[in-house]
Amino acid sequence: MLRYLLTFVLLVPAGVFSQTLVDSIRVHRNFHLELSLGPAWSSIHDDVASHLGPIEQDITGMGFSYELRLGWFVIPNLALTADLAGTDIYNPQLETTQESYLSGMSFTTHTPTFGTGITWYKMPANFFAGFSLGIGKIYFHQGSSLVLADLETGSFWNLRLGKHWWISDNWGISCTANYGRTEAKSDPSIHCDVGGGYLHDMRSSRISLMVGIGLR
Repeated sequence: MLRYLLTFVLLVPAGVFSQTLVDSIRVHRNFHLELSLGPAWSSIHDDVASHLGPIEQDITGMGFSYELRLGWFVIPNLALTADLAGTDIYNPQLETTQESYLSGMSFTTHTPTFGTGITWYKMPANFFAGFSLGIGKIYFHQGSSLVLADLETGSFWNLRLGKHWWISDNWGISCTANYGRTEAKSDPSIHCDVGGGYLHDMRSSRISLMVGIGLR
């Protein structure tokens, strides 16, 4: 009995130490795939030029964000990715200095983005930081109808910070805080025909907290 007890006392700490050592030298490498979802808060500031004079609008609300990243670790713990993301805000609040095309309208905003990203993992703590840059759009929907269809494709950037946990040899989960910004303007050649003659210059900011699952 004493022999079994001594064996247990000696082997359990050795196993724990061995696993800790493995975790401390584990790195992110090769293929990278991650899907994240979570709640988001968004604010869109809109400077409008119209026949009534300049108008300022602020559109704010809650919704959700999603993100899909696909890429490769060019060196251990440093990944380059193609990033597809978006934020949907339902029935946001509108504050405007005077009546505009959106006044009195119940609508939903959709802000899809596509770009290139870089993510660096700090090991063995498994914290990470990432940055994405690319193109984005801002859509306004009223039911199934698209409004403000004259908005052109603009630019976007996104900064993210988070923590990753391994759940198997190749799979992990993460928690990420994001801040992103998208800019879009009306097409001057068609704005008089769509949106009642209003020329929009929009800057969308959003904060999200997402939970993700990924393959390494």
